[in-house]
Amino acid sequence: MNKYFIHIIAAATIITGCTQSVNPDSYAPVNAPVSSYKPSQKEMNSKNHILVVPFNDGHYKIDQTVTNKLKSLLAKDTAVKLIERKHTSVDKEIALAEEAKKADTDLNQADYIIKGKISTLTTKSVYHPEKKIKTYTYKKSYYENSACIQGEITIIKIPENYILKTIKFQKCEKSETPNQISNFDTMLNTAINDSLNELKKIFYNLFAKKGYIFEIRKKDDTTILHTTLGSNTGAKEGVEVYIYTIKETKLPYSDKTKKEEIKIGTGTISETIYPDNCWVTVNEISQPVKINDFVKPHYGTSFFNKIINKTKNLINNISKEIQ
Repeated sequence: MNKYFIHIIAAATIITGCTQSVNPDSYAPVNAPVSSYKPSQKEMNSKNHILVVPFNDGHYKIDQTVTNKLKSLLAKDTAVKLIERKHTSVDKEIALAEEAKKADTDLNQADYIIKGKISTLTTKSVYHPEKKIKTYTYKKSYYENSACIQGEITIIKIPENYILKTIKFQKCEKSETPNQISNFDTMLNTAINDSLNELKKIFYNLFAKKGYIFEIRKKDDTTILHTTLGSNTGAKEGVEVYIYTIKETKLPYSDKTKKEEIKIGTGTISETIYPDNCWVTVNEISQPVKINDFVKPHYGTSFFNKIINKTKNLINNISKEIQ
């Protein structure tokens, strides 16, 4: 019984360790190098402005449902701001974005336009007669119903006017009923919800807010980063972040240079989160982090959740052994 007790204590320790807040006061400040790429106040405070163009494929009710569901999904992302327009065009949004850039101000311009189309929409109800399975055993007649939707979403970067990403979505909702159905609205709504929910992480990763590093501290072998990412812009405890630096490369046969965002490590957002800043624990790093480097959330199975899941599995296995 002692070994089980030891395992349970170890598991509890892991959970407790993962849920404790980082106490910055117990870490020593690091005199880190400073990157020359200092972000502007606008870059740190602004959110990605997104304009969703209504679907319009001749399926009025379904077009409206898909558009509203997509807006609802994006509205839950604290790193973005949805823009509403009664009438617009790509050309008008490009002109507005260029005007805002020139004046260095916010004109409620779109940074991204999201367009979509429904390529396939099918509903059917197939009758299956009663059939004999075994002697004196029958399967009653039934209708097999299906509602399927398939489509494509395109994300356009403004004012550059290039396609950032094209995402396909599809889903079929199926059911069996004793009587034939003619109204597939509920099934179609479920198919739409499920198909778009599967894209949630893609959208959140694309539009994730950068958190610029303005302070670095260390204790023993653990390094923590103070970033401008806060709860108002998407910081959530346990979410994994990628750590980036900016590299400048001179173009051949030219005086021009190009800037590249280079991933140099990963970290995890701690419990120490405020509206406009948070502390990140470094998991791994390939080169020294500089002030003005940045982190960006990567939504998926976070480091925190991996630890919790492993611990839960350990406890479950111990419980089974005890039983």
